[in-house]
Amino acid sequence: MTSSTQITVPIEPGQSYQWSVQVPENPAAVANFTSEEETPLIAAIVSPMEGDEVDGETVTLEFQPVPDYSGNYVVRLQPTGWDGTQANGFTHESTDYYLDIVTSSTQITVPIEPGQSYQWSVQVPDNPAVVANFTSEEQETTDGNDDIPLPPPPGSLAPVIISPRMNDSIDASTVTLKFWPLSDYDDEYLVRLDSEDWNGSQASGFNHDCSVHYLCIATTDTEITVQVERGISYRWWVHHPDRPGVEATFTVEPGEDIPLPDPDIPIILSPEDNIEINDANVTLEFAPVAGYNNNYLVRLEVENWDGVQAPGFNHDCNVHYLCISTDDTSLSVPVDLGQEYHWWVHKPDFDAAHSNFSTASIELEQIGDRYLLSALASYSGTTADTSAIIQQAIDVIPVGATLELPAGKYYLDQQVVIDKRITLTTVGKSIDDPVSDLETGDYAELITSRNFAQEDGLLFIQDIEAMHHLVLNGNRQNRQNTSAYNQVSNGNNRFGILVVMASDDSTIVGNHFINAIGGTGLEVKDFRSNVRVDDNIFAYNGVHNQSFLWADGLTVHDAYNSQFVGNLFIDNTDIDFIFGGAQNSLIENNTVIHTADTTGGAFASIMIHKWPTTSGNYSGTIIRNNSVDGGPNKTAGTGLYIASEGWYDETPFGVTLSNPTQAEIYNNTVINTVNGMYVAAHDFAIYDNTFTNSHGVSFPASCRTLTANAPIVVSPTSSNIDFHGEDIDPETLYQFSEQDWDDCVPNWPL
Repeated sequence: MTSSTQITVPIEPGQSYQWSVQVPENPAAVANFTSEEETPLIAAIVSPMEGDEVDGETVTLEFQPVPDYSGNYVVRLQPTGWDGTQANGFTHESTDYYLDIVTSSTQITVPIEPGQSYQWSVQVPDNPAVVANFTSEEQETTDGNDDIPLPPPPGSLAPVIISPRMNDSIDASTVTLKFWPLSDYDDEYLVRLDSEDWNGSQASGFNHDCSVHYLCIATTDTEITVQVERGISYRWWVHHPDRPGVEATFTVEPGEDIPLPDPDIPIILSPEDNIEINDANVTLEFAPVAGYNNNYLVRLEVENWDGVQAPGFNHDCNVHYLCISTDDTSLSVPVDLGQEYHWWVHKPDFDAAHSNFSTASIELEQIGDRYLLSALASYSGTTADTSAIIQQAIDVIPVGATLELPAGKYYLDQQVVIDKRITLTTVGKSIDDPVSDLETGDYAELITSRNFAQEDGLLFIQDIEAMHHLVLNGNRQNRQNTSAYNQVSNGNNRFGILVVMASDDSTIVGNHFINAIGGTGLEVKDFRSNVRVDDNIFAYNGVHNQSFLWADGLTVHDAYNSQFVGNLFIDNTDIDFIFGGAQNSLIENNTVIHTADTTGGAFASIMIHKWPTTSGNYSGTIIRNNSVDGGPNKTAGTGLYIASEGWYDETPFGVTLSNPTQAEIYNNTVINTVNGMYVAAHDFAIYDNTFTNSHGVSFPASCRTLTANAPIVVSPTSSNIDFHGEDIDPETLYQFSEQDWDDCVPNWPL
């Protein structure tokens, strides 16, 4: 009984109820009602989805969170025929799944095995799970290097063993214990090695921190070479001092031990006598003398040496190709193919250990002035480094020749330099052939490997006649947590650039520039004249919404008497197509497309720009018949950005006293961008451009939220812009708005 007219009562979902109210000793008013069924909280899988095939050694499980739910999710992953080993680096809720975690993260990267079937699920606790099945691609390998595991992902508790791994067999008198360190820890690891029936004698040459293992050390080294006995089984493990470890067992094959040299002479591990090296670098490795902690003298000689010493070293003499004093026991040194080498190492005033090795030569098939690098074909489909083979072929062919690479996929660990007037292409391609779809497989594709860590591109072109019908692939999807990736993500985009061209009178036609980590797909560097960049595809370079990982498609510093015609740009993530200056040049019939993928957005699509090291001079240049489509989600910012002031206190200009022919921008089309055109420049003619669905929406910029009040936004800093009367004609005046976007980078994603 109550005097209140509102009473709140808990009820169960999915039930029928009857309620009544009455004045005592009077009839009751009655009503029936039902409670709605409770809507389950179900997440949506983004990737991998049902039936997907995943390429790589990790998979990123990604799902769309439940609206208005901020709690944890249960995420599980299970391979077919699971052996009970759980994913490393996670705190699992149970031992029933390969991955079984509770997390608020909507993206979880997990190591996987090639050629396996997997099922994964995600659910809000006590709610139904959503499930997807996927497979991982088979991994083709030709040597042991292809099976090197990935480093531990961020947040892992334990390092990752590289070698020897579980049940490996070693045929040597020494073993090198190798592991990947943790990304968040750079101090000492505890490394232990035990043998079966150990006699209590510890490994010589080490400062052990305990006496209960054959090897018991604390070290920052991730490669430790230890003497072992033939025919014995061993177990080794490594761990952070306060975290769990990882372990592996291996056996040493029976056989005769190589006699140890004098105790004061180090042991050469590689390359040993009569080894042939098929690489652009050789690793000189030796086991140090026990109890000796000072420098060694390391020397390397090449037959018919030209007197130029190995780059990157502080040499202590000038009579050898390599002449250094060092305490490093593993040294990577660049070498030339087709040469004989001799190297030695010793303590000062002691005898040396010596070894001779050679580097492989290549054979080229010559047909007239064309040279076919047929030896490259055997590397297609492997991850072996092909940079030395390609570099030697470039070095040996004559000026004016064409080097043809067989169709296939080839990985490069080192930069290839082109410094002569040659043509580089795929076998059977003519410079006049149309650009092909990647799916045809009829291109030579040069792929940046995970080991690549150099500035200024996979290809550095100092001089070239032409490059056509190749695929240059930055492989960004598979290079996370590499040295180059970390450089780019910390602001040095020179490590992300795909190709740099610093050559005049050169033609770049019919190529694909794809998947750069950052920087740009192709950089036409410094002031270049008579350059032709036509009919190429620049696609999927960079990531728009991660700091410093964005990338241009094509970056041109300064061009003269050049043309950029018929190129296609897809989802480049800084600026699709950017100039710092272009005089007496033609920029025509280029197409920019953005998909619905927000990670493939851009600040601007075509930028007529000036930065501090470029001229900003566009006198005599025509920019016409180009098209921009920002996509269904308007992921491109400004379609045509004729300005610098969002980035720099600079102004591009279209006329000079020495070249009074005014730059013209006309007959270009822009659709589906947040801003059609922004103009903060001097002395351009801009007219007859078409804009659709390119203004009137608010969008984020680096300074504040902006809204283009008309398709063409003109900055108050502009002067002498000839709009051919469109800015005063009542029929076209609606296209113009004066707004000040100084210091505002459009479409800022962060």
